[in-house]
Amino acid sequence: MVLHSRSGQFRSKSPAKEPAFVSDQVSQARRYYLNLKPLESVPLIVVCGGVEKMRWDYVVSRDLFPYFAIEMVTEGRGELTLAGNAFSLSPGMIFAYGPTTPHRIANHSSQRMRKFYVDFVGRDAERVLIETGLMAGQPLRVTRMHELIELIEQSVYPMCAESLQQ
Repeated sequence: MVLHSRSGQFRSKSPAKEPAFVSDQVSQARRYYLNLKPLESVPLIVVCGGVEKMRWDYVVSRDLFPYFAIEMVTEGRGELTLAGNAFSLSPGMIFAYGPTTPHRIANHSSQRMRKFYVDFVGRDAERVLIETGLMAGQPLRVTRMHELIELIEQSVYPMCAESLQQ
C-alpha cells in the first residue's frame, strides 16, 4: 500500500510516479493506493481513493476509466458532465461513473472544489452502484455530509497510515 500526500499531513513514501489517471491539477491531495490491478473476479475491491483540493484550472475529461468511481464534493463549486448531461456541483453532491461512462469534471475558478473519491472494481461493482441509485446518470445530494467526512477521516486514513508502519 502507498499513501501519498501533497498537503504534507502524512509523511510517507510516495509512488515513483502517480498513476496516469490521477490529475496533477490539484493544490493539495491525500491519496492511497492499494492493488491497482486486482482480479476483477472478486465481488468488490477498493483500488485507491483520496481527497483533493482542485486548482482553479482543474478539468478532467475522460471517455474511459479503469475503475468504477464514487466522488463527493465537500467544498466549492464545479460542473459535472456524465454521458453528455451537465450538472452543477456544490458541497454535498455525490456522483459515480463506470469504466465506460464518458465524464467531465470542471472546477469553477472562483470557488475551488475539494472532493473525496474512491475507485473500485469487481463483478458486483456496477450492481452495487445501481442499487444505491448512484448510476442513475446524475449526482445525488448527501444530507449528512459532515458525518460522512468524519467517518472517512477517522476510519480510512488512519488505517492507511497504520498499514504503512507495519
